[in-house]
Amino acid sequence: MKTSPTAVVSDADVIIHLAKLGRVSLLRELYECVSIPEHVRMEITSKDDHGITEAMDSYLIVHPSSQTPAVAIEEGFRVAGTIGIILRAAYIQAITISEAISLLEQMRSEDFRIHPDLIQEAINTLCG
Repeated sequence: MKTSPTAVVSDADVIIHLAKLGRVSLLRELYECVSIPEHVRMEITSKDDHGITEAMDSYLIVHPSSQTPAVAIEEGFRVAGTIGIILRAAYIQAITISEAISLLEQMRSEDFRIHPDLIQEAINTLCG
């Protein structure tokens, strides 16, 4: 069940985070169109990850522009971060709240470049 008929643009960190969690497929589950700029394609394809390869072969759309978030928003794209994707997936029941909390806790315990306070705030949102 996709919740967004609009397109979403993603940066490399989000896709790499989701790959570390084994959940790149959440992008396909949540959005009809997932767009990435060419420089993101180059960065993520350097990773040897089955989920990224599958995403590149099936549902990620590469655009030659730089598509910074401001430009992407002006062009009608939504900009999604890793925590937002996990929360959205829990909200629409694509994953359970327990699974969402587990993914967030995994992000806190491993080398993710997200401040622990943001992760805790997301966990509190799911528990509250």
